Order: sequence, then C-alpha cells, then structure tokens
Amino acid sequence: MAGMSRAQIEEAIRNMTLGINPTEQEPDLTTPQNQPLQGQSQNAAGGFSYTVDNITRLKRYLILGSDKAKYKGGSQAENVQNIPVVEELLKEGKGKEVIDLIVQFAREARISKEENILMVLRDCMMYQGDAMYEDRTIQRAAYDSIVKICNIPTKLFRLMELCEPCYQNNWKPSTKPVSKTQLRKKAKQEAIQAAQQQNPGPSTSTETATAQPPSAKVPVETCEIVEEGEPPKKKKKKTKKKKKPKEPKPQTTQKFKKSSSWGRARRRGVGNFYTDPSKDANRLLLLMTKYKQRHNWNHVQTLGYCHPKMTGDEEQAKNIVLQYCTRGKEKLDKYLVKKKIDGNQPMDPITSQILQHIKVLEEVKNLKPDVPADVERLLQLLHQYGIREVPQEFEVDAAGQMVQVENTQRKKCSFQLTREHLPNGFQKLKEVWVALLQDMPMTALIRNLGKMTSLGLFDDPANREIVKKVLGDGSILNKARIHPVKILLASKMYEQGHGDQGQSHQPQQEYPTMSLSQQLRQQRQRQQQPQQPQQRVPTKEPLTWIPNAEISKALNDAFYLSFRQPGKNSSFRTDKKFMLNLDVSGSMDWRNCVGCDFLTPAAASFALAMITMKVEPHCSVFAFGRTLQNIDHLLKRDMTIREAIQLGRSINFGATDCALPMIHATQNRLDVDVFIVYTDSETWVGKVHPSEALKNYRLKMNKPDAKLIVMAMQVNDFTIADPLDRGMFDVCGFDSNVPDMICEIARGNMS
Repeated sequence: MAGMSRAQIEEAIRNMTLGINPTEQEPDLTTPQNQPLQGQSQNAAGGFSYTVDNITRLKRYLILGSDKAKYKGGSQAENVQNIPVVEELLKEGKGKEVIDLIVQFAREARISKEENILMVLRDCMMYQGDAMYEDRTIQRAAYDSIVKICNIPTKLFRLMELCEPCYQNNWKPSTKPVSKTQLRKKAKQEAIQAAQQQNPGPSTSTETATAQPPSAKVPVETCEIVEEGEPPKKKKKKTKKKKKPKEPKPQTTQKFKKSSSWGRARRRGVGNFYTDPSKDANRLLLLMTKYKQRHNWNHVQTLGYCHPKMTGDEEQAKNIVLQYCTRGKEKLDKYLVKKKIDGNQPMDPITSQILQHIKVLEEVKNLKPDVPADVERLLQLLHQYGIREVPQEFEVDAAGQMVQVENTQRKKCSFQLTREHLPNGFQKLKEVWVALLQDMPMTALIRNLGKMTSLGLFDDPANREIVKKVLGDGSILNKARIHPVKILLASKMYEQGHGDQGQSHQPQQEYPTMSLSQQLRQQRQRQQQPQQPQQRVPTKEPLTWIPNAEISKALNDAFYLSFRQPGKNSSFRTDKKFMLNLDVSGSMDWRNCVGCDFLTPAAASFALAMITMKVEPHCSVFAFGRTLQNIDHLLKRDMTIREAIQLGRSINFGATDCALPMIHATQNRLDVDVFIVYTDSETWVGKVHPSEALKNYRLKMNKPDAKLIVMAMQVNDFTIADPLDRGMFDVCGFDSNVPDMICEIARGNMS
C-alpha cells in the first residue's frame, strides 16, 4: 500500500475485511469523466483522474522531466509542480528511498539526461530539517552517493556548479534552523517578560505626565568630590598604538572559487571520487587528463577544497597523477626527485606504467599537424596507446607455478589516448580518425559519426563494420550507459546531414559598459576618422555530410538494443494479445518529451509502440482522441523509428477520451489480454471513466485477468489506472526497462 492516500488505504482495508475484490465489483457506467469517482482529483484538462504517489512523481520527473520549463497554453510551468516532490519525500522521512532510487537509475542508465538526477542529489545534499539538532543521515548518504552517480568529472563538476549559491535561489529546501545564540536571546527575553508580568513596578500620575518616551536618551549628571586647595585631576589621554603594516600575501597563479559551505561531509564525498578503490591509477589519469575543465570548475579548484588522501597499493602512483594534473610536468619532476623516484631505482610496475603514460601525453602535446614526421609519430602512438590491450590473467597451478590463462572477463587497460588528448589541428586528418575509430568510446562514437562521414571514413567497408559491430552489441550499449533517447538524438542529427553548430552568421560586436559621455566621444572620433571599406568577416560554414545507409540502419537497430535486454536463453516475448492505444489528442502535441525539441509526447508514443511490436507477434494498434481509429495499415513493423516519429507528428484527433479503447473492445468482442495506453492521462470528454470501462470489459468478456498498462508520456500528477486494482499499472514512458516491465506484467509476475 505504499504511495496510497489515507482514503485509499482505508478503502483497501475495508474491502479486505469484507472480502470484496475491487476487480469483481460492478462497474460504474453512469459517472462521466468530468465528474469524480472516489479517490480522484481534477486534472489540467478539466476532467478527473487518479493521483499518483510521490515516488511515481519523482520517477516521472527523472525520466521525462526537462531542465527547461515548458508552458501549456499560457499556464504555469509544468516543472514547478514536480520540483517540490523531493522536499515532500524528505519531510516524509523517505530520503533513503530517494537516494537509492537515483543511484539505481544512474547505474542502470534509465534516464536520458543526468541533469535531473544531479538536481535531486543536490536537493538531498542541501536538505536541512526544520529542527536544529536533526539527524544528518540524509546529507551523509547523499554525499556518499556522489561517487556512485558521478562516474566522470563532467557530472561531478556540474553537481558542484549546482551547489553554488546562484543555483540555490530557485529551490528552498526548508526553513533555516535556529542557531544557539538566537535560542539564548529568545529565552532571555521570555524570562524578562515573565518577571515584569509577575512584579509590575509602581507608577504615579505625575511620573507618567513628565515621563519621556523610551526612545529618548536621558542625560545623566555626574559630580565629583574635590577637596579644597587641590586642582581637579586631568584625565590622561589614551595613546593609540601604531599598528604594524601587514605583509602582503604571496600571490598564487590559481584563483580558487569562494567556498560555498565546504564542510567535512562535502570534502569527504567529493574526495571519494578521486580515492575510490575501483579507480586504478591509469583510470584516474585518463579521467583527469580527458576532462580537465567543465562547467567553470577544474581539478585544481576541486582538489584545493577536498584534499583527498590516497591509500591502498597504488598510493604512490595516484599521488603522481595528482601532482602531474594539478602542477604540471616541471613540478612533477621536482616531486620525483624529492621522493627519490627515478629510473635508476626499482619501482613497482604501476608507477613505472604511469610515468610512461605521462611521458606519452607530454610527447603528444608537442606534436604539430603540419609536420609529416609528427603525424607519423602520432599514428604510432595511437596504435600503441589508443587501442586498449586486453591483459592476460595469471593463476597458480597445482605445482605452484604461475601459468598464463585467458582473461575471461575481457578487461582492458584503463588508460587510452583519446581525441581530447590531441592538438586541434590533428582532428582534420582522416588517418587520425581511422586510428581513433579502432577503439573509440561509445559516447564519442555516436557523437562523431557525422564528422567521420564528412571525412570519407565509411567509404571503407572495414570502418563500417567496426561501427555496425559496436552499435549491434546491447551489452556494450548498456555498459556505456547509452539511453535510447541518446540514440534517437544521434540518429536525428545524422539523418539531417548537417550539424547545428558552426552555422554561418555575422557576429555582433560587443561593447563594454560605458557612460553616455564616453559613448558620444567615441562616436565623434569614429566620424572624424576617414571612412575605410568594410572588410567582410569570413563566416564559418556548418559541417555537412551525406548519410550512409548502413550507418543509419545500425543506429535504428541500436535504438531497440539500448533498452534492457533479456538474459541468455530467455526472451521478452509472451505470446499474449496486445492492444496498443496511442493518444494523439491536442495535449500530446503541445509540449516536448524527455527534453527533446523535435520529439512530442505523441511522436514518442509511436516510437515506444514499435518496441512492443518488434517483440510481440499479436499486436493491434489504434490511435484515439475524441474518436478511435485502427492504424495497423499505417504503423508497420518494418518502419524505421524516424518514420514512426514522423507519422506520430502528422495525426491529431483533438479532445481526449482514454476510455475509448476498452469501450471499442467490449462492443466489438475483441479478445485482448493487455491494454497499453500511451497518454498524459488528461482525459475529460468521455461518458465513462477508463478504469470502469476496463472493469466492464472484464465482466462482459469473462476475462478477469485482463490488464491495463498506462504508459505516462508527460510529467504530471495523474493517471487513469486505479491504484486499488491489481490489474492496472502505471509505467513511466522511455524508461529503459520498459520491455522488461511489460513482459513481467503480461505474465502476471507483478501485482
């Protein structure tokens, strides 16, 4: 009963006591959707729907929420009603559930944008209860989860930027706790007032007549007893001691940001990112050199606040990495001399490997793209360090000898030369991109498909096979935390044949802030100067390419593989009869979905329907608004995701009646095991509520196990699924676990 309201819990207890099953009750076919049933509240369209619990609201915000506030018909911003849900859950004492949820979503790549998770984590870190001495368990747990959520410095730096005061004005976690000094002053004032009430002082009429207001200062006359013949004593003037001038502080080259409540908990939580035992020294070197600066933060500033202390077997190697990334190569050489670490003395293999990798990074920095010898040297280094080797494992045999065996887990070396390590001039050379493609990280691969196509890399079939092999492996996609929406964005960008950045435009000249007299003086000086012909500023043309058909198909197939895949020797296929119902009303076409401007909720529902159609053989597809229409002839299994999205944007049926699918199935005696309704639950024009229409279908068709899955496509507080009915479920659309959840619901494993 978690997440139910008090009235719903009382109703469930009453039904259990009386032995009443809500699924077997007579349906209410007389109450229209503009009138409420028990436990319903009014939605944004004017109808009545069920209200979801706070955990469901949080899931919708994480998966479907956007970092930009969108508006619907001049109404309030939709994100305003979802941000306070974190505060409500924390006040309810569910902070542990919130933190566990965001950690799970981050590790399983169930969200398209990490911004929402970072904002929720920031709220938990900044949360202060209403009491002064409240337990800080929530804050400590939030800081400890930083290393679990922020797997790269980009997320860590963005989290620290969100914690700055300028980003905290839009969110007020709770009232500020009262300090000890304020408590003492308040207790003292209360004691004085209580004493005055018990012993009021005497007051006469003459005194009150001549009394002055309390704000006026009364002069106090003082007198001294002076003996005769003695002159009055003169008061000695106090001489002020001259203060010694302060010595100027030595200036540092690095200016640190002003600290914003960097307490012990935050220092420990941020420091765990660097001291995490799961990151070896090579991995730490890769992260700190690849992501040097993001979101106005860098590693020098961060380490200047948290001061991490390395421990473990690789303590010496990790300290060398910190010295190199924060102080440079020259200071590192002095540090090695001080610690007596050089090539003449024996050192552990990890330290030797780290020093070799630092030497390679320094060599790459000094290479020049216009020198042919440097280009050849870079290609050699990329083939040696750009492709991560798979080291061999060793074990001890029965005779006690070390035997080399195959690495069953296929672990690769943590260090790698990437595109960020190279000077900018090398990124225009085709042969450099060919070398980078051999072992390119997944996120970088899908972002640079257009660049590589423009250079002609995919004219070679060998390069196309590399991309198709990587995009066709679901385990690699899931391990790299690639969400389906990221594949959609990459596919849309690649299909359009040009980039959004670097388009030709005339840059506007920016002037500093000047007074009016300075502006007039500058204007007169320009008029006095002889006019010269204006030189046209060269414009930068956008990057263009011709999409490759095989790469486009690989991206389309990767969309399905980016969802959670079944285990070995198992499948999500259930052979049940599904009725897929797509809401194409006006409210599904007014806003965007999952923060994508090109993706409306209606278009996104068509993409999600294709997932079920690929798995289940028995599917019928309908589109509904005020009316319902079969679109099996329009939405086909062999369509691409781009074609399905374009179809969803071209259909609009006006008003919303979410009960039409169940009513149509009842009237036409359709055999349906699972109804899936892709909607925003803002139904209002029907004569029967959707939950009651499903109960009527069960009764008329003698199918008590018929189920309803409400696929939420928008961030709001409503659902058409009855929370007391075990056969109705609310699922958040574009969750990467959608195929698994649909399979479990259809098989009856969830209730």
